[in-house]
Amino acid sequence: MTARDLNEEGRAQGLFPQTLAIHDQHKGYPELDEDMVAFAKAEGGLQTLAQEYHAFLYAYYDDPSILRYRLSAYNTHRIGVVLDGLPYPERHFTAQPNFLRQCKMFITQDEIDQHFLNEDTDSRLTVYSHFCYPHTPEEHQKFIKGSFGEYSGGSRAGYQHTKTSKGLEYERDYHSKKYDTVHLTIPNVVKEYERLIAQKRFPGEDAIAKIPEYERGRLARIVYNGFYNAPDEIPRPYPKNTDFYDAVPLIEEELQDKAKAAICWRHGRPEWTVCRRNRKNGPPAMNLSMKRHFSTTMPM
Repeated sequence: MTARDLNEEGRAQGLFPQTLAIHDQHKGYPELDEDMVAFAKAEGGLQTLAQEYHAFLYAYYDDPSILRYRLSAYNTHRIGVVLDGLPYPERHFTAQPNFLRQCKMFITQDEIDQHFLNEDTDSRLTVYSHFCYPHTPEEHQKFIKGSFGEYSGGSRAGYQHTKTSKGLEYERDYHSKKYDTVHLTIPNVVKEYERLIAQKRFPGEDAIAKIPEYERGRLARIVYNGFYNAPDEIPRPYPKNTDFYDAVPLIEEELQDKAKAAICWRHGRPEWTVCRRNRKNGPPAMNLSMKRHFSTTMPM
């Protein structure tokens, strides 16, 4: 974690003034490291840096969104412990012969939570919109299996996950050596989402702010599919034969205008009425969203 990881809100709070003064020289490595070390060795330099990091930890505790990504509670605690030990002289101890470290590293619940909270915005809102309405446990599990697919996954430094129809496998490693694996079955994944939602931590404030944009995008796709096979005499909210990826942005723009959205609904209604029995998730969703006019189809 570096001072460059602060977002605009974090910088506006005046955090890491001296550290940013060095970082913002736009030097590369190792020159940047050398400048930081030189400042730390200067009189009072190390104390200044420690105070900056303490100020950051307090600010981050009050508002984690000041950073571009989330730090685990373990990492913030670890930084604090290191800073608290700076005033004390360095001490060395000799281990006993044949000493074997017994400390076991493991994956914390906080790390598992962050995996779900760090998913992209659309994925979080798709899950959230599903859990906002009553479903049986079996329906929840079927939904999660569908979103996981047969096999998918990802990785970043120290972390790796795999999603299958059986559940989620989450791994941690240190220096490329795996030290723990957690397997969540599909029912346990459902429980994880339910717990995070009940705690009002999921889908997150950033996702909540994008609900209108998300709904518009979903509705635009429904509109496109609804008009796709419509007769030529029915006016479309996009030029005929327009590609899906070109048409959806045009429809989204029109849906932001209440009058144009009403016209779109009026022109498409006869066609949707005919095909309603064959499109289970199409026209009814359009009907619902149009009547509410994007007043948020996901209750809070």
